[in-house]
Formats: sequence, C-alpha cells, structure tokens
Amino acid sequence: MKKLAVIVVIFVVLGLFFIGGPFYTLYKFKSGFDSNNAIKVISCIDFELLRPNIKKQLAKNMTKDKNMELESNPMAVFFEKFVSKIADNLLNTYVSPEGITELLDKRKEIEQDDSIDKQNDNNNDISKNINIDELMEKYKISKIGKDEFHLSLNPFKPEKKIDVVLNRYGISWKITNIIFPERFFDNFNK
Repeated sequence: MKKLAVIVVIFVVLGLFFIGGPFYTLYKFKSGFDSNNAIKVISCIDFELLRPNIKKQLAKNMTKDKNMELESNPMAVFFEKFVSKIADNLLNTYVSPEGITELLDKRKEIEQDDSIDKQNDNNNDISKNINIDELMEKYKISKIGKDEFHLSLNPFKPEKKIDVVLNRYGISWKITNIIFPERFFDNFNK
C-alpha cells in the first residue's frame, strides 16, 4: 500500500511539474521583465528559433502589399533579398541577448526619467511604457502538448492577440515563437 502511495505521489509531482513548467517560464520572464533583469529574461528565450520565426512574419508583412507589383517587376528578386537582409539585421540586433539587455537598460532609464518627471509634474502619463501586466491579464491556453505549449494573450481581441509558443528542452521550457497580430508590423512599412 505504501509503494502505491509513493508511486501516486511521484506521478502527481511529475504531472504538476510538467503542467507548471511553461507557467513557471512565463512567470520568470515576466518577473525578469518587471525587475529589468536581463539574465532572467534571456534564460527564457531560445533566440536561435525565435529569430527565424519572427523573420518569417516580418518578411511576409513587408512584402504583402508589394506582391502584385513584384510579380511583374524584374527587380523582384533583388527586393526580396534586400527585405531579407533588413529583417536579418533588425532581428540580429534586437532579438538577441544583447538586444534584450539594451531594451531593459533603456526601459530602466525611461522609468527613472518618468519617476523624476512624475515628481515634478503629476500630469505625466506613464502608461506609454510597455505594460506587461495588462498584456498578461487576459490569456488563454491554446494548446498544450508533450513538448509544445501555446498561450494566447488578449485572445478576445483578434487585432491585439499575441500567441506565445514555448517548447520543452529536457525539464525546462523556452519561448521559441511569438506570433503577432496581422496588422502588428504595419507601422514599420510607413
């Protein structure tokens, strides 16, 4: 009887660990972001998979309105390679450990400047900064599998919905893809 109880406890603990792993990774990411701890944030991301996944979305968006024009244009191949090179440079700069560190350093500076400005001027609107609490307030688990986990942020607002994909590496989980809303990159085209 004691052996059965031990086996049941082991399975329950493993089950909780398996189910809680992605949530712990997201918690660690959020707490690292909130505390401007780049090491914590970086440990939650697989940059080698995230960069090409975001690159596909960025390149698709940069060429979506141009597809009709490109089919009849002899410079289409040049344009596609140019867009690909821009996307590579942009992603290598910002979707990297160094880019995350720079982002969090800038965010820290903005927060410090805003706190000084708020002390001087009570009309300052800090809500212009990234509010990860508001973003993670409403979420929905889209899919959970043995090695993959999908979480939808803002699932009830399709124009603001962001899907975060985590994959399992041994016993840890890492963010491998972020699927942005279709109109997310529109401001980059202007």
